[in-house]
Amino acid sequence: MKKYCIFFAVCFFLFATVNAQVSFGAKAGGAITSLPGDDDNNSKAGFYGGVTAELPVGKKFRIAAELVYALQGNKKRIRFSDWAPNDGYRETGKKENMNLSYINLPVLLKYEVVKKLYLETGLQAGLLISAKVKTSQGTGNIKDHYESFDLSWPIGIGYQLKNGLGANFRYNLGLTNVYKEAFYKAHNSVVQLGVFYCLKPVK
Repeated sequence: MKKYCIFFAVCFFLFATVNAQVSFGAKAGGAITSLPGDDDNNSKAGFYGGVTAELPVGKKFRIAAELVYALQGNKKRIRFSDWAPNDGYRETGKKENMNLSYINLPVLLKYEVVKKLYLETGLQAGLLISAKVKTSQGTGNIKDHYESFDLSWPIGIGYQLKNGLGANFRYNLGLTNVYKEAFYKAHNSVVQLGVFYCLKPVK
């Protein structure tokens, strides 16, 4: 599945560079992220930003692909041993941010419900590029504990003006376990709200 998602997104962007009907743009926004299933799971603030490309398919449908950097993760009381094996199993007194940085490749099908308002869904492949936690003891690299690949199901709604400016609300439901260890099971849960701008709006 990982190979197919990435292959489809790369092919789409290559095709987009030579297709006059394709609309390119940029997007950014904030997010509330968590890891349901994780011990002491609490939501934290995140953000995202990247580029988009859309191809109209008929009057109501569009195929879209995005390349997005996203800061995800959760907030929890961690054991020092999670990032400093020689420090024992003591817990910190406060909740710490577990920052998971992904490069995400959503491939979406968009449907225009009414003029300017659309619904969207598809699949998102994610590549973990860093995983860190910052405590009073310092910053620790915890990437070895997390899977490098993530698969999510995005569901969203958006509104786009004629000038190309728009707003989007999306929920990404993680479909795969983020942990490498089999006895830990948790998945990404991300609520996103942001704005986007298309250089050449799809009419």
